[in-house]
Amino acid sequence: MWIDLWERWRQQLVRTSATRRCRVNPRRGRRFSGLAGRWRVESLERRELLTNSPPIVDDQSFALPENSTNETIVGTVAASDADLDALSYAITSGNTNGAFAIDASTGLITVANPAMLNFEATPIFTLNVDVGDGIETDSAVVTINLSNVNEAPSIAPASRSINENLSLGVGLGLPFTSDPDADDTRTVSIVSGNTGGAFAINPSTGVVVVNNPAAIDFETTPTFMLGLRVTDAGGLTGDAIWTINLIDRNDIPTISSATFSLPENSPNGTVVGTIVANDQDAGDTKAFLLGQDNLSGVFAIDSAGVLTVANSSILNFEARTSITVHVQVTDSGQAWAVTTFTVNLSNVNDAPVVGSATITRNEHLPNGASIGVLSSSDQDANDSRTWAITGGNVDGAFAINPTTGLITVATSTAMNFEVTPTFVLTIQATDTGGLTGTGTLTINLANINEAPIVSAGTFSLPENSVNGTVVGTVPAVDPDAGAVVTYAITSAAPTGAFAVDAATGQITVANSALLNFETTPAPFFFVRATDQFGMSTTNRMTVNLSNVQEAPTVAPRTFSIAENSANFTTVGSYSATDPEGGSFTWSILSGNIGGAFALNVVTGAVIRVANSAALDFETTPTFSLVLQAVDSTGLRG
Repeated sequence: MWIDLWERWRQQLVRTSATRRCRVNPRRGRRFSGLAGRWRVESLERRELLTNSPPIVDDQSFALPENSTNETIVGTVAASDADLDALSYAITSGNTNGAFAIDASTGLITVANPAMLNFEATPIFTLNVDVGDGIETDSAVVTINLSNVNEAPSIAPASRSINENLSLGVGLGLPFTSDPDADDTRTVSIVSGNTGGAFAINPSTGVVVVNNPAAIDFETTPTFMLGLRVTDAGGLTGDAIWTINLIDRNDIPTISSATFSLPENSPNGTVVGTIVANDQDAGDTKAFLLGQDNLSGVFAIDSAGVLTVANSSILNFEARTSITVHVQVTDSGQAWAVTTFTVNLSNVNDAPVVGSATITRNEHLPNGASIGVLSSSDQDANDSRTWAITGGNVDGAFAINPTTGLITVATSTAMNFEVTPTFVLTIQATDTGGLTGTGTLTINLANINEAPIVSAGTFSLPENSVNGTVVGTVPAVDPDAGAVVTYAITSAAPTGAFAVDAATGQITVANSALLNFETTPAPFFFVRATDQFGMSTTNRMTVNLSNVQEAPTVAPRTFSIAENSANFTTVGSYSATDPEGGSFTWSILSGNIGGAFALNVVTGAVIRVANSAALDFETTPTFSLVLQAVDSTGLRG
């Protein structure tokens, strides 16, 4: 059915059975398809009458996957024209944000804005498409039905700042994820940057939590770049980076337990080992403190953790084989940690220990008398000891049993209070390992009253020494200081030859006549020395006389002769004695009046008449002749 259109007519067609309307160019005729009676002319202004066959286009639909790429072909709008006019195509409405494009010549619809092809936002596009032949236009509704396509989920990047050293399980937050596909399930995982397994993520909730507190260390890893991945039910993924910045906090220092080995009795200052402590905080200082189980301060520790021996006396393997001590390290931020260290002692041959003692013993104890035993000990069980006196044993006064250590008197006379009132003996014990220990035994002698000691004396003296001549002094001493000694001769041969001063012991000649070399060349006597307490000793004194040349001795004699006796008459003979013996030369020294007498020159001891005339009784009744005998040494008698 045709409707003529005239210039300046205006018309508006209203479709009564549907909401389809058509605008008519007032200058052109317009053909409307449809049944008669379905269109109503509301207004019409006729200007001119044209005759044309309009294009015909029907409503149609296409299917397209969402998110199809640019220029993806959707389909071609089907239209016809009885006049075979060239048709033009245009989308007049419904093309939100230019989602599609239509080829104006062919009617080919393609994707122009893939971002708009979102099933979840706009599952159906209803495009109004005009098809014109240059004179008339027909319109149709082109429906494009998007088919749902699984789309990758997305996860938002984020940045967090947290304290280092957080505890296990502390939550950091929930990553934001999304998925264009409604009701699509999503799981979140950590795919990179999780140094040391520091973090974990709940795969269902996506909450990021602390998994390894030790790895959350500012000094080691100040920043974590966690790669998070969200995965949907279809296996599509989305990635994002979570930046986790650690805030530096004072770290608790770490300290390692340790075991050391050390020989027992190691001297003070010996290095035992080093306690290793670390602090993650740069520049933090450390201070070490040993616990109360540091027995008697056996160890010391410096600021570097170096352990040294401080009390060697505690390091006794026989008392304890190991020592365990607590040690604390504190950093400059007052954070601290505690551990223990153990020192295992190794057994070392210990030197024996010999005690010292001071005792008092009487002087002059007999040989073999027991003095005593010094106390001794050896940490090494069953270690035997050998004993010796190594010093102070003046004059070999003492001896020691090498096995038992018993000290006895060896030289009684050396135990003399007056000579050595105190002995300081050095006693040495040697164990089976050759180690030695020494002790001191001080022996104070108790002074005992002793008898004076008189030694046998021998003196020399010329025979015939005059009375009072000093022979010598009795060789006597009293060991007791301040003793008063008196002397006396108890017997002598010959008796009375000598005397002794009772106070001084000086010996003098008492009877010179008894000092005759020829009869008693070595007279002797015994002297007793007695102290004020009545103790005494006696000994022999011998005086060796030296021979002295003696003059001959002529005994006086008396002879009688008749006066006037003839010459050569023998008057008598004389004799002389000389202790040394020998011959004599005789002479008349005086009294030979008138040469009355002469001596026989041969015998020299016979007096004869030499001048008979001089023998006159009346003149000289008595002659007193002085005769002289001269021995071989010229001594006269």
